[in-house]
Formats: sequence, C-alpha cells, structure tokens
Amino acid sequence: MPGTVLISLFIGVISMRFLAIEWSVTPQYSFGWGVPLLAAYLFWKRWEDRPTPESIGKNNMLAAAAILAFVFLPLRLMLEANPDWRILLWTDALVLLGSFLLMIRSIGGQPWLKHFVIPIAFLLLAAPWPTRAEKFIIETLTHDIAAATVETLNWIGVPALLRGNIIDLRSASVGVNEACSGIRSVQTILMTALFFGELNRLILVRRIWLVIVALGGTIFFNFIRTILLAWTAATRGVANEAFWHDKIGLFALVASIALTWAISVLFSGKRAVLAEEEPNAITIAPRFLSWRAAATIAIGILSIEAINEIWFRTHESKMGPKIDWTISWPPASTGFVRQNLNDDVLTILRCDRGDSGVWKRTDGSEWTMYFIKWGAGRMAAQLARGHTPDVCMTGNGFRMVADLGSAVLTTPDLSLTFEKYEFTSDGKPWFVFFCLAEDRVMTHNPLAGAKDDYLSALKPHSRLRAVRDGKRFYGQQVFEVAISGYRSAETARAALEKALPDLVKVHAL
Repeated sequence: MPGTVLISLFIGVISMRFLAIEWSVTPQYSFGWGVPLLAAYLFWKRWEDRPTPESIGKNNMLAAAAILAFVFLPLRLMLEANPDWRILLWTDALVLLGSFLLMIRSIGGQPWLKHFVIPIAFLLLAAPWPTRAEKFIIETLTHDIAAATVETLNWIGVPALLRGNIIDLRSASVGVNEACSGIRSVQTILMTALFFGELNRLILVRRIWLVIVALGGTIFFNFIRTILLAWTAATRGVANEAFWHDKIGLFALVASIALTWAISVLFSGKRAVLAEEEPNAITIAPRFLSWRAAATIAIGILSIEAINEIWFRTHESKMGPKIDWTISWPPASTGFVRQNLNDDVLTILRCDRGDSGVWKRTDGSEWTMYFIKWGAGRMAAQLARGHTPDVCMTGNGFRMVADLGSAVLTTPDLSLTFEKYEFTSDGKPWFVFFCLAEDRVMTHNPLAGAKDDYLSALKPHSRLRAVRDGKRFYGQQVFEVAISGYRSAETARAALEKALPDLVKVHAL
C-alpha cells in the first residue's frame, strides 16, 4: 500500500503543477489549491465504507496504461510551450483522472471504481473553465450586477449612473470588477456545493438543487456587497469604501458558504443508498501496487520529463543572438507627463515593470501610452494575455465600438503588429493600438520577429509551432497607445507610424 500512495502523490504533483500556474495567476481559480485536499478528504470518507474488491485480469489494464503513457509525452511537450492553453489543461486533468481511476480499478475492480469515482472526479473542479464560457459569464455577471446596483441606488435615493462597469456617483466612482461581479464566489461556491453534496452523500436530485440554491445565494450576496460598497462611497467617501471593500467581500463569501452548508444539512435527511455487502461474500484482498511496479511507473514518468527537457534545451542551445526592444519616452519639452501605475493596478498585472504617460501633441491630439513588461518565466505569457483593451478599457467605462483588426507598423529596425480598436468615452472617440509581443526577437530577421500578433499566437498551429521550435518561458511585453483627436482610425494609425521610430528603442544583446 505505501508504494501505491507514494506513486499516486507523485503522479498528482507532476500533473497538477501546470494547473497550479492557473491557480497562481488567475484570482478566481485560487481556490484550486484546496481542491486536492478536499478530494483527498472525500476519498478517505469513502474509504471507510469501501466495498469488497473483485479480481480482474491484467490485459485490459495494461492496454489502458499504455494508452495513457502514449498520451502523456506529447501532452507534456505541448504544455511546456503552452502552459495557458486550456484545452491542454483539461486534457492534463483528464489524464490525471484516468490514471487514478485506472489505479483504483486495478486494485479493487469495478466495485471500487464505482465507489471512488466521485471524489476522484472532484479534481476536475480545479481545471479552468473554457475561455469563451468564462468570459461570457464574467461579462454578464459584471454588467448585470452593476446595472441592478444602479437601479437599487436610485430607488433608495442615491443618484447613480452606469458607465460601462463603472458606477458614477455624485462625488465618486465605483468600479465593478471581476471580484464584485461574483465570478470568484460562483466558482468557489460551486466547488463547495459539490463537496457538501458528496460529504453528505445526497441523492443526485438534491445535489443538483444544492448547486442551484448555492449559486443563487452567492450571486445575491455579491449583489448586496456591491450595493453596500457603492452606498458607502456615496455617503462616506471613497476612503471608507476602500476600507470596507475586502471585509464586506469576506462576509459575502462566508455567508454563501454558510448558506450552502445549511442547505446541505437540510437535504441530508435523504442520502444516496449505499450498496450492502452480501452475507456470504468472499473476502478478496485488494491488490495494491508493489514497490517494483511503483518504481517502474516513476521511472517512466521521469524518463518523459527528461525527454521533454532535452527537447527544449537542445533547441535553446541553437538559438542565435537576440535583440531587445523597449520604449523611449518622449521628452518633457513635448508636454509629456510620466505617470506611475498605482499599486492596485500593479498587483493585478503582476508585472516586472509598468509605466505610462500622457501628452497633447501640437495638432491637438491626446495620447496615452503604456509599456508593461513581464520577465521570462513559465507564467509570463499567461499573465500578459489576460490584460487586453477589450477587457480592461471596457471595465474602466469605455464603450467598445469596433475591433478594427491588426496592422503591422515598422521602424528602421523592427516591425510590430498592433491590434486596433475603437472606443468612445463621453462621446469622444479613442483609437487604441495594442501590441503584445515577446520581449526579444532573433537578430537574423528582426523585421519579421514581431509580425505575429498575439491573437495569431493563440491559434492551434502557432501553439504547435512553438513546440516544434522548442520555445518556452519567453518574457512578454505590452506596448499600448490610445489616441484621441483624429477623425478616423487610419489617420491615427498614420500618426502613430510616423512617431514610432522615436518611441521604440532597439539594442542587441
């Protein structure tokens, strides 16, 4: 038995370290750190009333093990180059699930597989939701909570106006971010409801109702939270709102968990019926993995890890000299004012460098420029890709008019691909040019080094090409320029391209 436990822990650590990146980078998935512990507890509770194991043949198990091993190597290579590719993270979670279920079936047969499938499948809750579904839910919750809050404030006599996800009050403005929208609580309470449902062994119908009631409750509590924070900002000032922000958020979460627990206790009067042992059942000892089998599995996994490391290190050793590019800020004589990003923004971005500045040019146009950099590391690409104008500017009260596609702008030394957007704020159009690129490009062809925009890098063929080329852990940087004062996006683009040689600085490494 010790060999089985140790190899299970080893497989879990190897597979979950990619999911752990998501738990560290994305705040709404921070609950993922607790999922393995809760799954282990549920497994232990099921262990107390485990059924009698049955004897099974080895051939089918060996075939299933071979399939999992065949999948693990290419999956490992692709995850190394694309740790933020969610379809791979789900594949990784399913391979982990399959490995544990395979091990359980090999030990206790079909009775054990049916008995332990729920606590093992509980691990899937730690996998991130599909990007499109997550974005839709976040945007819907954020807008609906903000709109309902504005209606309620006006009804109780507090004047309020909705601008994007910003609630404008008479003397202050309150932003409804992802935390206030309830998405973090929704994901945490979904896990909590499923945990209490399994802990109390509720029948399927009651588990479904528990999830529905729990989700409704957490959305309601977050709605109350947003109203209280907006009312505090309107009546007592923004400083008081900031003081109470996290405290009221914690209260909403605790209240949601308490409600979920209370409903689960209420429903626990009717539990799922457990299979009873036959009076004359023949006791069969479970067949735990021997130390030799556990060592063989561990050596196989370590061999795959070694192949992965050799693949990427071999490609990295063949890379030639590189160049680095950064921003050269305009001189103060042009009216440029350097601005530091505030601590809250830097905390959200988790970047190594973040600067911004504003200035008004002689033609009357207003320019705002950002340069944000994440150093090389496993999390860099994932952190950088989570902050784009269609998300951030909309959340700050701008209304997105159109996604204008991409444009390649060049300097004598470098080409950069910008995504173009048009926004409006207070009736004034803003043209936004957003470039997310690796912090270095190869010197043998610098003009082609940054021509792939960040959206192209998310396509499957680009992700597979990264595996083929052995690319991993590259630093990321964002160069964003928002321009107002021009009648069309093309005029703004021409002005930016003309100014670009003075804004971008390239040097060899």
